[in-house]
Amino acid sequence: MKYDVLYEVEFGTLNWPIILIPLCLILIGLYAIKMIKKYGYEHPMQKYGVLSVINYVWVAKFFSFTITLFGFISLIGIIVMIPSKIIERKNIERILHTQSFNVVEGYVENFLPSDSLRRNDESFEINGVKFRYSETDEFYGYSKTGSNGGIINSNGEYYKVSYYAKRDNNIIIKIEGHRNH
Repeated sequence: MKYDVLYEVEFGTLNWPIILIPLCLILIGLYAIKMIKKYGYEHPMQKYGVLSVINYVWVAKFFSFTITLFGFISLIGIIVMIPSKIIERKNIERILHTQSFNVVEGYVENFLPSDSLRRNDESFEINGVKFRYSETDEFYGYSKTGSNGGIINSNGEYYKVSYYAKRDNNIIIKIEGHRNH
C-alpha cells in the first residue's frame, strides 16, 4: 500500500544565537560593575533622607554581580549542552543511514492525549509498541501533540511508524499514512 510521508525527522541547524544571551548578560554585568566602581551610585531618594541607611552602591554591585554570574552559568550550561546535541544528531544520522530502526504498521490503540492542565505528554500504541512524547522533549524525533496540530489524534487511525529505542522510550523518526486524516 502506498503511504504519504506525514512526518520525517528534521535536523535543521543548532540554535547558535542562543549563546548571545548569556554573553550579553555577562557584558552588561561587567560593564555595570566597572561603572559603579568608577562613578559610584547615589539613589535620588537619598537626597531627601528616605532610606538613607541603604548602601545603594552595594545593592547595585550585588545585582550586577548576580547578572554576571547568571550569564556565566548559562554560558557554561549551553557549552556543555552543544556536544550532547551534536552526538545525538550524529547517532540518529547513523541510524537512518544504516537503516537500523524498527517499523511498525497498524491502527492506533490506547491513545492518551495530552492535557495542558494535568499532563503534557501524549502516548499511543500500534501493535503493542508503545510511544510516548511531549512537546517539551529535548530530542530529535516526533513530539507534536494532537492538541497542538499533531498527526496522531485518536484511536483507530492507521499509520506506518519508523522508530528507534532510546532507554525506555521509542523515538519516532517517520510517520507514514494517508493525508485525509
